[in-house]
Amino acid sequence: MSADLRGYDVINEEVAGTLAAMGVLTDEERVLALSKRGESEGVEYKELLSSDERPQRGRKDRVERSLRAVVAFLNSQGGSLLVGVRDDGEILGLNREVEQVHRSRDELLLFWTNKLRDQIGPTFFPFIESRLVDVSGRLVLMVQCRRAQRPCFLNDREFFIRLNNATQRLEGQDLWEYLRERF
Repeated sequence: MSADLRGYDVINEEVAGTLAAMGVLTDEERVLALSKRGESEGVEYKELLSSDERPQRGRKDRVERSLRAVVAFLNSQGGSLLVGVRDDGEILGLNREVEQVHRSRDELLLFWTNKLRDQIGPTFFPFIESRLVDVSGRLVLMVQCRRAQRPCFLNDREFFIRLNNATQRLEGQDLWEYLRERF
């Protein structure tokens, strides 16, 4: 993606954020707009947070994939993670997960906050805003990340960035070069 198009993504996010802050754009409207736009350098979708028909391994993998996206946004230009949205933009919601796994909205948010604290660290909380948004009766976890001022690692060892519409892990020389240029 060219620098001009990346700039468009960032400007689009900033305009939507400003409209939301001014009360012109509701959280529901923002989720709808982001879900229609498709995944990009600044937008990522995940169907579920922690619920899975498969054994525990699937649960952990789903949470970790969401956390990787957050780390990547923090290390890049920021962005929005929508959990409860399929890759094609269809809003499925987390209602079933709330009912069967977490028992309440508050418990789901507490679960997510604890994962952020344990695997990313509370020093990054000022750059992350998470909330449940009701979109026509379907709950979506909207996680908005701002560009962090210092490098963020998942579990103090894994480093991710956003490149186009993908979360990429960096290691070795690539990691060193990125850190040198970005921070």
